[in-house]
Amino acid sequence: MMPTEVSSIPEGWIKSNLGDVCRVVSGSTPKTSVAEYWGGGIPWITPNDLSKNSDKVVFGGERSISQAGYDSCSTQLIPAGSVLFTSRAPIGYVAIAGAPMCTNQGFKSAIPGPDIDGEFLYWQLQERTDSIQSRASGTTFLEISGKGFAATSLVVPPLEEQREIVRILEEQFSRLNAAAASLAAVRRKADQFRRSLLHHKVGHLTSDYLQLDECASMTLGLMLDKGKESGEFQTRYLGNINVRWGSFDISSLKMMDVRPEQMERSTVKAGDIVVCEGGEPGRCAIWLEPTPIAIQKALHRVRPREGFLAEYLALILESEFRGQSQHSLFTGTTIKHLPKEKLRLVKIPNVPISEQRSVVSAFEAVDSSISHAVAHFDRVETGISAARRSLLQAAFTGELTKEWREKNNG
Repeated sequence: MMPTEVSSIPEGWIKSNLGDVCRVVSGSTPKTSVAEYWGGGIPWITPNDLSKNSDKVVFGGERSISQAGYDSCSTQLIPAGSVLFTSRAPIGYVAIAGAPMCTNQGFKSAIPGPDIDGEFLYWQLQERTDSIQSRASGTTFLEISGKGFAATSLVVPPLEEQREIVRILEEQFSRLNAAAASLAAVRRKADQFRRSLLHHKVGHLTSDYLQLDECASMTLGLMLDKGKESGEFQTRYLGNINVRWGSFDISSLKMMDVRPEQMERSTVKAGDIVVCEGGEPGRCAIWLEPTPIAIQKALHRVRPREGFLAEYLALILESEFRGQSQHSLFTGTTIKHLPKEKLRLVKIPNVPISEQRSVVSAFEAVDSSISHAVAHFDRVETGISAARRSLLQAAFTGELTKEWREKNNG
């Protein structure tokens, strides 16, 4: 191990690069078209596997490879106890291998040497993820290279103290995770209550239902050229990520070229509902600003027909999709989508506009109280996130084990 500058860390700790205390290995993928390479006895992990599994220790993924598949590519068998780190799409999923396994090329895995504990490294890499991301590069997507990953700076206490840090962190994170889980359960109940409330408000009004496309005109936005930031025709452009439930974040709007003949199809005006096609399908909000705005292809514009309130239709859509990740109208496996031909099938209770106003008014009165509760949830979640960051910072500056060190070195 090659120690570097040791100032500002406790006595007995050293600073080192990851590559000095671990062996860094990359993964690879056998040809997917060769059946004999797949379904064998060698676990094989992708970043998508970790996106579905937040456990600290993993034992396998959706697929496995055969010995022939292993021999056909440059993937490497990493031993149990190695730390897996996704190096692209996205950067920063971390897990410990619970058994010997291989990975695809979306990982840089660290095989700990004798001076560093794998569980200690697992936690420290979580604390270092922002730094690693800042050093990533790439055009299609950001990626950290094996050399860049190996250059990640670490602090390395004596092994006994590393294990004490792990013990304290896991005890504290267990409490924070339990609080977060309870908060998530309350959020789900709030969503269920909102849906139940809306169903109660409209369910008794009629047995007559229309499809959404009978209540509103529908169109997708345009696939706009992000490379064009100047031109003869300019309008504001709303990205998919900016649509929230019931509101918009317009802090990162862009100016894009939209030709006159594209304007009618691609722009929303006050009173139009914008619905996400992907990401979190169904997420929607009503555009209230007087200035029209262009939307991209990943967004639906739903424009109410005469006799239907935008607020009423938006409530139905929110009741239908909010909190739903596996809705029957969604398509796709890894990434869910809500295509136009599915969105149009949403059933809308067909009631007079006067009753629509009554439903909206009654729901808004109750929803005000729910919104206050949700705002409280947001503050609690922010506090939990801040506590996690503080714990990790304290762990790797020596503060977390200061009393333990004084007791054991005194």
